[in-house]
Amino acid sequence: MFFRICKKFKGGYMKKFFLGLTLVFLSSFCLAVVEYGQLLVSVVDENDQPLPGVSVTIESPAMMGTKTLLTNEKGEALFIQLKPGEYTVSCQIEGWQPAKYEKNKVSLDRTTKLIVKMQPSEKFKEEVVVVGQAPVVDPTQTNTGDVFDSTYLQETAIGSGGRSYQSVLAQTGGVAGGANPSVLGSTLGENNYLVDGLSTTDPVTATFGTNFNFDAIQEISFQTGGFEAEYGQATGGIVNVITKSGGNTFDGSFDVRYSNENFYEGSDKYPVWEPYDPGRDKTWFYNPAFSLGGPIIKDKVWFFFSVQTEQSEQTPAGLDYSYKWDGQNYMGKVTWQISPNDTLIGKYSSDPAKIHNWNVGNDTAKEAGARQDQGGDIYQLDYSKIFSNNLLFTFKIGINKQNLDAYPESGDLNTPPITDYVYVCDPIFTDQCGYITYSRNNYYNAQYSERDR
Repeated sequence: MFFRICKKFKGGYMKKFFLGLTLVFLSSFCLAVVEYGQLLVSVVDENDQPLPGVSVTIESPAMMGTKTLLTNEKGEALFIQLKPGEYTVSCQIEGWQPAKYEKNKVSLDRTTKLIVKMQPSEKFKEEVVVVGQAPVVDPTQTNTGDVFDSTYLQETAIGSGGRSYQSVLAQTGGVAGGANPSVLGSTLGENNYLVDGLSTTDPVTATFGTNFNFDAIQEISFQTGGFEAEYGQATGGIVNVITKSGGNTFDGSFDVRYSNENFYEGSDKYPVWEPYDPGRDKTWFYNPAFSLGGPIIKDKVWFFFSVQTEQSEQTPAGLDYSYKWDGQNYMGKVTWQISPNDTLIGKYSSDPAKIHNWNVGNDTAKEAGARQDQGGDIYQLDYSKIFSNNLLFTFKIGINKQNLDAYPESGDLNTPPITDYVYVCDPIFTDQCGYITYSRNNYYNAQYSERDR
């Protein structure tokens, strides 16, 4: 079940609230791998014949403890509900030499297939260790799109201004970039944005509905076509973002970025925008971010939190007032491994921001400036239980409360602001043409008829 409630208030104030509640019983043949990946281990002998009854154990920094399964009559062991990351696979059975395969990458919304070939024990006296043999192609995948893991996100040249999940999406084939990407010709409002399995799509504009620290992202999956029906609510693309959960070791990051107009090469050749000013725009941004994750109880309870400040200012040439952004992003997450098959996750995030003079420009008078306060809070609780490889129980409840309040920068809510300009010619008196900028204070100084007011 999924409920959405949207309420609009008078005076330009808008509040959005939606509650998502999902209760799903799934069998393995129709499993919706939304927040996790899968690892399919196929064990064969030296003649490529399947080996049933092999004990297959996996471990990873991305999971608590280990998981062990026995291969079926087809020699296969399917591990479901795996967090994205690199996994080590160990196989052993009496009469056969143990084998270990390391650095097997499991990706979000993908099934990684690993073929393990075991040898009779009389041929080898030591364990066989193979590194990175899992194929990069998901043999069960029918959709199109890309998966961006944490290594890609940290090492790819996306620029200081592109450290957001929205910017990364533009690197997918068939996607036109922007804060809200267009997928294969679809409009900006035809995507569905999921964060840790909870839809954060703005119910009013159908665009992205939340921001958070870029360093808190574990992996991003962007499906552009052929995705399964269980996703829904999209005719463009499915954006699936998974945040970090912590681990058995403490790990964190501290990132500070600053820039202004003097940092750009050739800024002294900035184009002149006559007749407003012979100078250039002045701009700067400041973006410090901190994150930390680790164990509360090893192999039992993990935590992760992040905090980020985003501040920027832009002053168009010739103006004495500026566009200002002042925002913060917070996120806290606790993961409790109740048992090897039971997991409980609680998460809270918030992204408040204040935007001053968001309509700044040479065609808008200072007194007609507008302000926007936005952001909100997301509360989420997930519980999952694995009964078997063929039966999974998932319970998810989330509250996403977002605000977007727009009002005059002056705080005057009584006088209707007018923030437009018009091109006029006056050949009788001045023989000149030009733009007239008007606002709430100078509107009646322009010679318009009562019909046009």
